[in-house]
Amino acid sequence: MIFITSKKNTKISEKLKGNTNFKDKNHSEESKKKISDAIKKKWQDKNYRKKQKDSKPEQIRKVKITLQNPEVKQKMSDAKIGKDPWNKGKTDIYSEKTKKQISDSVKKLYDDDEYRKRNEKILIDARKKSQPRISSIEIIMAKELSNRNISFIQQKIMLGKYRVDFLIDDDTIIIECDGLYWHNLPGIQKKDKIRDKILEEKGFIVLRFWEDKIRNNISQCVDKIEEYLP
Repeated sequence: MIFITSKKNTKISEKLKGNTNFKDKNHSEESKKKISDAIKKKWQDKNYRKKQKDSKPEQIRKVKITLQNPEVKQKMSDAKIGKDPWNKGKTDIYSEKTKKQISDSVKKLYDDDEYRKRNEKILIDARKKSQPRISSIEIIMAKELSNRNISFIQQKIMLGKYRVDFLIDDDTIIIECDGLYWHNLPGIQKKDKIRDKILEEKGFIVLRFWEDKIRNNISQCVDKIEEYLP
């Protein structure tokens, strides 16, 4: 058996720099099968699988550190300039069979309570850290509330997972500004009702106003809000 030392490995890497003889060349079917068989054989070894599993956290840590490097970020950003995403303008990328396999795999993952809870926590944490986009109708609402000296907090996270458009400072009234496009998409109004019910069960008053009402008669919207103020 021949062992390649780290020093020798570096020399090989240096030697290959700029060598593009293999660029854009495809493996033959025989070569692909040999590579595939070799990988399968490796993964049949319990010790190899364990080694890969044990090394994964350290590999992830190293990748995260690398991606946090400003120089690396800039290089990645520059590399994308002028390049379209691989799937831009493409349709029917996946066959119906592949789509079903993907769908079944995702469903299977979400059948696992531990995975589902962990994934929900990741999404909630990401939502807390994300910078919310203030819509034009929220700006109109905020201006009218300020004109009437009604104190409020915008984009407040409630119950650890729901971001609301406005929380009036008495901490009981929630204001939601519903855009005509987004809140008319299939299933969105159903989700809104479920969310409102959960918030109301916790003692909050949820008031929703449609975009056209906010744009055309904001005074009437805030008159409604004032009815609930102490």
